[in-house]
Amino acid sequence: MKLLLKIFLSIYFCFWVSLAFSQSSDQLPTHLSPSLDYHISKKFSNQNLPPLSWILEEGDQPLAANDLFTDNIKDASLIDLSGEGIFDMKAHRNYWFKIRLTSQIELDEFGVAYFRKGNSWPWEFTFKEVDSYLPDSDKIGKTGTLYPSSVRDYSNIIKPSILRTHINNDTLVQWIRVTMAERGSLRIGMSLLSRAEIAKPTELDSFHGVHMLLFGATIALFLLALLMYLWFRDWVYCWFMLFQFFLLTSSVSLYFQNTTFIFFHETPRTMVLLATILSYLRILSLLQFGRVYVVTKVKFPRLHKILGIALLILFFITVLGIVFRMNPYEIGNLWFHIRQIPMAFVMLAIFLCLIYLVLSKDKLARVYSFGILLPFGLIIFRLIEMNLTNSTESNNTSLIVNSGMMLTMTLALAYRFKIVTLERAEALQKKLNIEKQQTEQLQKINIASNAFVPQTFLNFLGKKNILDATLGDFVEKQVNVLFSDIRDYTSLSEKMSPEETFKFVSAFNRRMGPIIQEYGGFINQYLGDGIMAIFPEKADKTLFGAVEMQRALVKYNQKRRVEHKEPIRMGIGLHTGSLIMGIIGDGQRMDAATISDTVNVASRIESLTKEYKSALLISEEFYDKIENKESFNFRYLGKINVKGKKNPIDIYECFDGDQTEVRNLKKQSLHLFKEAMQFYLDKDFEKAISSFESVLKFNEKDATAQLFIEKAKLNLGQSVNN
Repeated sequence: MKLLLKIFLSIYFCFWVSLAFSQSSDQLPTHLSPSLDYHISKKFSNQNLPPLSWILEEGDQPLAANDLFTDNIKDASLIDLSGEGIFDMKAHRNYWFKIRLTSQIELDEFGVAYFRKGNSWPWEFTFKEVDSYLPDSDKIGKTGTLYPSSVRDYSNIIKPSILRTHINNDTLVQWIRVTMAERGSLRIGMSLLSRAEIAKPTELDSFHGVHMLLFGATIALFLLALLMYLWFRDWVYCWFMLFQFFLLTSSVSLYFQNTTFIFFHETPRTMVLLATILSYLRILSLLQFGRVYVVTKVKFPRLHKILGIALLILFFITVLGIVFRMNPYEIGNLWFHIRQIPMAFVMLAIFLCLIYLVLSKDKLARVYSFGILLPFGLIIFRLIEMNLTNSTESNNTSLIVNSGMMLTMTLALAYRFKIVTLERAEALQKKLNIEKQQTEQLQKINIASNAFVPQTFLNFLGKKNILDATLGDFVEKQVNVLFSDIRDYTSLSEKMSPEETFKFVSAFNRRMGPIIQEYGGFINQYLGDGIMAIFPEKADKTLFGAVEMQRALVKYNQKRRVEHKEPIRMGIGLHTGSLIMGIIGDGQRMDAATISDTVNVASRIESLTKEYKSALLISEEFYDKIENKESFNFRYLGKINVKGKKNPIDIYECFDGDQTEVRNLKKQSLHLFKEAMQFYLDKDFEKAISSFESVLKFNEKDATAQLFIEKAKLNLGQSVNN
C-alpha cells in the first residue's frame, strides 16, 4: 500500500513539473491577420463569437497599441490557437489579440463580453485586466478586476468582463489586451451583448434560488449554534458558527459577484482576494470543527497532529496564492502550475484520516467522517475534472458541496448533542453519587475538624475546609484579640483531683465558648485555665461579648455558691492590631497558629487585671475603635509599659460586666475617679490620694482606687526623699 502511494505521488509530481516547463507557443509570420474576423449579419441580444485563432504573449519588451497596429511585435511570442483554443496563460503577463468586426446593419451601442474557461478555478472568476485599443485614436476601453468602477466601460458589472463597442455599416478593428492574476490552461471565449441585455437585471435562476435558501438555512443554524454555545459553553459550536459564516460569505462572494460588487466599486481586486481567503477559511474552519468535534487531541493524537499540519499547509497555500496574485513574481507562475502537488498531499492526508476515523469505533468520529467524505470527495472529483476537461463551470458541483457540507455537519452536530447529553447525564448521575458519598464523609470530617480548627479561621485563609489547608498558608488581618484567665487557678486546682480539674475547666469553657461565637469571634486556642479568642468584627461587638462573658460568670458563681463551691474570678484583656494567622508545623504535624505583637499585648493587658484589681481591661487602640462609646462605662487607668514595645500604652477599665451593685457605685464615683487620675497623672500625689480616698467613701471595695492610693503614697515618699 505504501509503495503504491509513493509511485502515485511520484508520477503526479513529475506530471505537474513537466507541465510547468512546457511551452505551447510557435513562431508565426510577423504579418498578423485578425485572430477573430466576424461579420454581424443581424441584430442580437446575446450572440457567441467563434474562438480565437492565435494570441500574442508579450515578451520582455513592453508592447504598445501603436506597435501592434504596425505589426511590430518586438520579442513577443505568437501562440497558435487553431486547435482547441487552449493555451498556457501566465500570471500578470500581457496577452494581445486582434479582432475585426464588420456589420452592414445599424446597431445601437453593444458590448463584447470576454470569458475565461480553463483550470484556473476557483478564485479568479474573471480577468485581472481587459483593454481595447483603436488605431489612430486615444479611446481605450477598460474592464477587469484591477480597474475601479469609475474607469470601467460598465461600472456595475464585474463578471463577465465587458467592453463597450460601436459599429454601424462599417468595419471595426481593435487590439485587445488581457491579463490574469494566476496561471492556468485557458481558453478565451467571447459573446456579443446588446445594450438591453447588459442593462437587464440579473434573473433569479434555480441555482441562485437554491443558494438563497441555503443562505437562509445557514443564518438560522448560525443563530441556533450561538444559542447552544451560550447554553453549553462548548467550543465546538464556535467552530461550527465560523464554518457557517465562511460558507455563507464565500458563497456570496463567488456566486453573486455582480451583487456584491456594489460594495467594492473602487477596489474590485479586494473582492477577488477576499473570495479566495473566505473559500480557504471555509475549508480550514471545517477541518478545525472536525478536530474539536471528534476531540482528536485526546482520542486520536496522531491524527490531530496530521490534521494540524494539513491546516498549516492550507494556510501557507492561501498566503502564497494571495501574494502571487497581488505581485508579478516570476516564481508565481511555477507556483500556480505545481500548487496541485501540495494540495494533493493535503487532500490525500485528510482523506486517509477520514477513512481511518470511519473505521474507528468512536461514534462521533465515524459520524463526522461519513458526513464530510461526500462533499470532500466531490471537491477532489472537481479538481480532477478541472485538470482533465479544462472546465471552470462548477455551479452544480459547488451547490452540492455547500449543501452537503451544511446538511451533514448539522446532522453530525445534532448527533453529537444527543451523545454528549446522554454521556453528561450518566456522568452527572455518577458524579452525584460520588459527591453524595464524599459530602457525607466531608461533613463528618468538617464536624470533627471544626472542633479543632475553627471554620472562621479557615475562612480567613480562603479555605473551605481543613482538607484545603496546607503548610505555609497564612493571611494578615486587622482583628480584635481577647485573652481571658481564671484567677487563682493554681490554688483552685490544688483542691481538686486531676479529673475534677479537667471537668471544672471543661464546664467553664462550655459557658464561655458559645458567647464568643455569638458575638462574632472564634476561639483560637484553649490555654488550660485561659482562652485566646479572635474577633474579626467591630470593636463594639467584641466588647459586648467580653461584658457578656463577665455577666455569665456572675450567674455561674451563683450556681456554684448553691453547690457550696468557691466562686471563680476571671480577668479579660482586649487589644486591636494586625495579626498573622496561618498553618505552621512540618510535614507530619501541622497546627493553626497566630503570630503577632498584638497577641502579646493582649496577653499582657489581661495579666494586668490582677494588678489593677479589674475584671476587664482594654488598650487605647481598642478604645479608639469603639464607635458607640456611650454604650459602655470606662475608667482611664493611665499608661503601662509592655515588654517588647518602646512606647507605653494607655489602658482603660470597662466595668459593665461587674455585679450590679459594684457597677452602680463605680458609676456614682466616676467623676471623682477621673479627677483623682488627673491629679495622679499630673504627679500631684497629695491631691490624688485625697481624691481616691473620696472614691473609697462611695465604694470602700474599689480595689483599683486603693491600688492608686498606694502608688501615689509610694511616689510621694520617693519625691520627699529626693
